[in-house]
Amino acid sequence: MMQRGRSGINRRAVIGAMLGLALVACRAEEPSVSTEVQSFPTSEATNARTVFLTGSVVTTTIESARIIQFAERDSAWAYQLTVNFFDETGAHTSVMTADSALVRETARFLEVYGAVDITTDDGRTLVTDRLAWDDEARRIHTESYVEITEGDDLMTGYGFDSNPELTDIKLRKVTGRLADPKVLDTL
Repeated sequence: MMQRGRSGINRRAVIGAMLGLALVACRAEEPSVSTEVQSFPTSEATNARTVFLTGSVVTTTIESARIIQFAERDSAWAYQLTVNFFDETGAHTSVMTADSALVRETARFLEVYGAVDITTDDGRTLVTDRLAWDDEARRIHTESYVEITEGDDLMTGYGFDSNPELTDIKLRKVTGRLADPKVLDTL
């Protein structure tokens, strides 16, 4: 009989320990509250226009079919956009179209995606799939593949930096085709 009693005590101790572990395990599975703040749009507009100014001179206008603003992040997503660039005197120099863009108004920065096309007022064009515009520095740049045309001349490459007029172009990994190879004699 003593044997049974010991066995019964051990069973009770084991059952008690298992119940205690079960309670601890249930407590550990309680959902935790996330401290990460969710970001929700603060506004949304269709046919919107954003203007960047230097003093009283318009440097850039951004027109988009739809824009979703996240004020606490100083950012907005714009879709189906047209960007007009102006020089320091306010004269129009070029226009860019793209599928979408991330706009940072306070930083005056724009990153465009999709079918990006820039056409200057004097006929140069640039085509790429991604491009960044820094309004403060007045520079556009990308590490993506670009095609630049002027008349029958074509220049392609990766790693691009320029002004929006496409007159101060820097390309890395360049290839090209000149309609008139004699142009090289003038360089």
